[in-house]
Amino acid sequence: MSEIRLLDLKERDFAEVLQQWTDTVQVDLGFPFGAARKALNLFVRDLSHNIWMRELLLLDAVENKLEVPLDGIVMQNLRKRCPRRLPAVSVIGLTPSISERYQQYASEIAASMGTFRVHLDIDWWSGN
Repeated sequence: MSEIRLLDLKERDFAEVLQQWTDTVQVDLGFPFGAARKALNLFVRDLSHNIWMRELLLLDAVENKLEVPLDGIVMQNLRKRCPRRLPAVSVIGLTPSISERYQQYASEIAASMGTFRVHLDIDWWSGN
């Protein structure tokens, strides 16, 4: 099994690292793209919430690039708020291009709320 090196977050382009990790989880664990990406986005978001890991990995510098973990609740909220149509798919049905569309709209919505997209699911999971 391949390794996921945390220090890659500090040393390389975030999008490149996230994609490499996604590929690793898909190949080594047999996860579909959506499930792999959601798990990794939850993991990286939690790292960014840990004061020591945030500092060690310089995650404050990439907070604006972190993705919102996509799941049924998050995708439903994005479709509801999005003036353009997003496809109604499950996490298992996500493809890289559909995920990118959701992330793009999440960035727009988060910016209008004065936050970053990575934080949107916390609010939506609490029922807001």
